[in-house]
Amino acid sequence: FFFSSRRRHTRQRSVSWARRCVQETGTWGFKNMYGIDAPRIVIGLAISSVITLGVAIYLFLSPPFALKYLNYTGCCLFFVTGVFLLRSVIWMLYSSLIQKKNVAEEMLEAIEKANYPGYLHSVKRALDVGCGRGLLMNTLAKKIVKKEDSGVKVYGIDIFSNADQYGNSIKATISNAKLEGIPLEGIEVKHCDARKIDFEDGFFDFVVSSLCIHNIGEELPKKEDSQKEREKALKEMIRVTKPGGSITVWDLFNGKEYFDFFKREGLQPKIVREFKSFGLDSTIVYAKKEKQQFFSLLL
Repeated sequence: FFFSSRRRHTRQRSVSWARRCVQETGTWGFKNMYGIDAPRIVIGLAISSVITLGVAIYLFLSPPFALKYLNYTGCCLFFVTGVFLLRSVIWMLYSSLIQKKNVAEEMLEAIEKANYPGYLHSVKRALDVGCGRGLLMNTLAKKIVKKEDSGVKVYGIDIFSNADQYGNSIKATISNAKLEGIPLEGIEVKHCDARKIDFEDGFFDFVVSSLCIHNIGEELPKKEDSQKEREKALKEMIRVTKPGGSITVWDLFNGKEYFDFFKREGLQPKIVREFKSFGLDSTIVYAKKEKQQFFSLLL
């Protein structure tokens, strides 16, 4: 009786601990949990993979029908389909859990290289558009926010859609910052649409964005309308960046579109790198905003 009562008490404590972790942090208690992107797609692919591989195994082991080669053909088709779906699941999990951290570091290195060594330590205010659960925001904050009252602050904005990222919320984002040991005075997270950023002109030294902009306007049927909505967000990012500052965007599909838009707006863009992410084409675009000329300041 003593041991069964003790096991029951331990199990109850474990359940309450897990429930508290999920409620307070959006994680299962592990450090640096930044969620899985497009969780519904990942789950759908995983279930489809299990089903198709299961059918392939059944056809391989089942007695042959009247046309026994039909079994082998079906087995091969389902097996190949299942492996392809499983590969997609692995790609998405790798991109969410490993690649994003590496690319966040790469984006910040690109910003530093485009300016001068130690540039990040001279920054006072930076913005992460579409911060999600704070991976890029916290990677930056750990580099530049050293003391509670240093006056340096990293801001994050998002609409916090759970369809785009599992457990997406302001509470989870702030909790991850705590887990990373970042002084909370050094970050600020707001619910805000990227097409209407709630900051004044030239407020930030630089702006970054990771896997966000392609989601804007995706519900619209016409590609031209979707592009206009994305350009609204890019234009807002330019507006809140100070002269001489920069914008760095990592996103799927639309790297060339962003490059061309920044060029039309008078910035100096460049492609940092093109590579596969989530099994899709992705691009890091860096764009420098020109400093105001002395004579234009006098006008």
